[in-house]
Amino acid sequence: VLAEQKKEIELKNSELHLQNEKIIEMNAVLDEQKEELKSLNHHLEEKVKARTAALEDALKKAEESKNLISAFLENMSHEIRTPMNAISGFAQLLSQDDNKEKQTKYADIITNNVDNLLEFIDNVMDASKLHADQYIFNESLFDLNETFHKVYNKLIYKKNIKQKDVDCKLQLFSTNKFLIYSDTKAFRYIINHLLENALKYTEKGKIEVGYTVRAKKNNIQFTNQKFKVEPKQFDFELEIFVKDTGLGISEDEQRYIFDFFRKIERSKEKLHRGTGLGLAIVNKLAHKLGTKIEIKSKVNFGTHVFLKIPLVEFT
Repeated sequence: VLAEQKKEIELKNSELHLQNEKIIEMNAVLDEQKEELKSLNHHLEEKVKARTAALEDALKKAEESKNLISAFLENMSHEIRTPMNAISGFAQLLSQDDNKEKQTKYADIITNNVDNLLEFIDNVMDASKLHADQYIFNESLFDLNETFHKVYNKLIYKKNIKQKDVDCKLQLFSTNKFLIYSDTKAFRYIINHLLENALKYTEKGKIEVGYTVRAKKNNIQFTNQKFKVEPKQFDFELEIFVKDTGLGISEDEQRYIFDFFRKIERSKEKLHRGTGLGLAIVNKLAHKLGTKIEIKSKVNFGTHVFLKIPLVEFT
């Protein structure tokens, strides 16, 4: 009987041992599943955090975009109303005054404001095309020196620079014709807007505008004065520059100055007209010419803006 009971006890012990091993195995599986669940929870939390951060960033950008568009529309309304009011007001004065000298003055003011309005409309149209990547270059052979002279003389007269304590200098690489086969309008706009900005934000000191040409390799010589823009494989660099001793641009402002609808606004200083399109258009045009706008600036000390356009000789 004792032998049978002992055998029965050993059998039950064996069963208990097997059950214990199964429990240990199940605990190991549960621990593994627990770790997997913990890892999944952590991954899910990280994913939720990332999605939340992305959503918050998107909402912030959407709000910023909304504010920028609102500011642009407000500026656009101002840019349209200002010349229209001037045109309307001086047209009435023109019809009421028989004095020839005054009539000429009123007519000049009306013409100037019409030009401003047309220029603004062109800027909006160009910005729209560039933003949608639908701006098409119309290439032709033009004299860069002539383009510089026309823009320079027009802006110096338009901005009445003699009323400011500013010394303006035009510095051209060549005194002869410097012919380039490219989009005349793009070059004219870049030069015009960079110089116009310098005139706008410089109350005293000096402004230098012009261009230089450098050979990519020392052994390359100029054989003629005709060039073509060629971003992929070029032998020369045309550097267009504008330097001023004006307001200056802070490092923070330089991060967004080329974005559409962005303007430098400093409430305690003089307010300047503008829609925030000019530099964005210049930047887009520079990219189409195979280059980029570069800025060196310090607040209250001035700004040096330049771009290096790749060229090859054109025959």
